[in-house]
Amino acid sequence: MSVNNKRIEWIDIARGFAILLIILGHSNILNGSINGFIHSFHVPLFFVVSGLLFKGEDLARSIKKRGKQLLIPFYITGTIVVIGKLVFTYVSNSEIHIKDIINWIVALICGYGYDYDFFGHTIYAIGAIWFLWALFWSFVTLQIIFKLTKRTSEWIRALAVIIVSVIGYIIGQFFWIPTNIDLGLYCVIYLYFGYILKNYLLDYLKNNRIINYLIIALCIAIYVYASIINGLYITTRQTDTIISVLGALAGSLVCLEISMLFEKLQYVSKVIIWYGMNSLLIICVHNIEIMLITWDRITVQGILQYGFVVFIIRLLVISGIVAIINMIKQKRRT
Repeated sequence: MSVNNKRIEWIDIARGFAILLIILGHSNILNGSINGFIHSFHVPLFFVVSGLLFKGEDLARSIKKRGKQLLIPFYITGTIVVIGKLVFTYVSNSEIHIKDIINWIVALICGYGYDYDFFGHTIYAIGAIWFLWALFWSFVTLQIIFKLTKRTSEWIRALAVIIVSVIGYIIGQFFWIPTNIDLGLYCVIYLYFGYILKNYLLDYLKNNRIINYLIIALCIAIYVYASIINGLYITTRQTDTIISVLGALAGSLVCLEISMLFEKLQYVSKVIIWYGMNSLLIICVHNIEIMLITWDRITVQGILQYGFVVFIIRLLVISGIVAIINMIKQKRRT
């Protein structure tokens, strides 16, 4: 299926699946082994979907556009999280130490998705919005690669992407660069894969159904195998083998195929499309609630006994807040 500048429903469906899987993975419903099947591809899927809409453009223009699209939401959300954490600290201890303020400012500057031990000092995680900085750097990196390989073959460009991705991965094994630059370099391979799908594979697979079915079957096998033996935890820079990367790519391709099938289910697809269209706002709202609401304590105390109940309530809360924000934005436009 070809991709153009118009909004494409199956792409929003794929985004919807990805954001729902992220919320599901954060709700402690599934055990570690099954959770690995989610973590194996849900974050790479966001990069792949973004790559479907990627096109080479002026670097300065791209930085300005992606900065406005991704970094403004990051800092608005991150600031709310920091203020919320400091307020809760004050409520708990009746005071706030300068160390608390510094620690959370550092967390906002670094933008990590997981607590990081920096020479014995813990840098706090800012939450799931780490993804926004990483995606920004992936866009910038791929634009630079496109500019440098403008007069070369696609094979040379692909090689450059792989080299940059490997460099990003290696850096992340030794040091986490603030604002997740190392993850942005590493994840450029997923962004580029989306670009390759758009320009070289989707129309071909659509017109060659037997080959398409064979490739999807192979991808399912690779994805399942990769999920069983390793999984993929990008937040902590855990990508043990090349199989993990192939599994993420394969899982993303399978999800895109499923999204195309769901496009035909009118009522079901509309719900998932809504989540896909609002995925950026949803991840920001989700980040605030997951960083400020102690769901685990509520569950332990017996108010909510099952993780699935937490997931449903969390989803309803997030959806309600996003719907209200959209209504306010709509009223302001009119």
